[in-house]
Amino acid sequence: MQMKRPCAMLGAALLALLGGLTTAGAQVIDQPVLSQQLRLDIAIAAQKACAANGFNVAVMVVDANATPRLLLGGDGLAPIEIESATRKARTAAGMGMPTSALPPIIRQAPEFLEFLKATQPQLILFGGGVPIRIRGQLVGAIGVGGAPRPEADEACITTALTQLAPRLK
Repeated sequence: MQMKRPCAMLGAALLALLGGLTTAGAQVIDQPVLSQQLRLDIAIAAQKACAANGFNVAVMVVDANATPRLLLGGDGLAPIEIESATRKARTAAGMGMPTSALPPIIRQAPEFLEFLKATQPQLILFGGGVPIRIRGQLVGAIGVGGAPRPEADEACITTALTQLAPRLK
């Protein structure tokens, strides 16, 4: 009977120690999330902005990890437009900056392009992808593909994010 008591005490001490280790310094992280409704509203606003200019586009919204969360596309889109929107959104989320910001960086540091090609072959290096932030924190990104120029894709995104800015605070 005496053997059980030391084992029980040792077990209790071990649980107390491990319990203290797992909770010591534990923090709750307040991370904003891009809700399903807000993703949909942003995508619709971007698509409408492009449609107002006569552009039939694909819109992809990804989360902060660059995981595709929403695809919105007009009728008759080519697969390349969907792929373009997806890659633009994933690039913007992964880099944390608009895709239109990448070409000037690459012009100043051409070796960066080789690094990107080697490590991130799916990145796209022209405009049309923009990160989405709430309270300054990256929560996702949006990509648009199908307008005649990348600048037009990005203009649709800018219009959408400006319209919905109060909801991104």
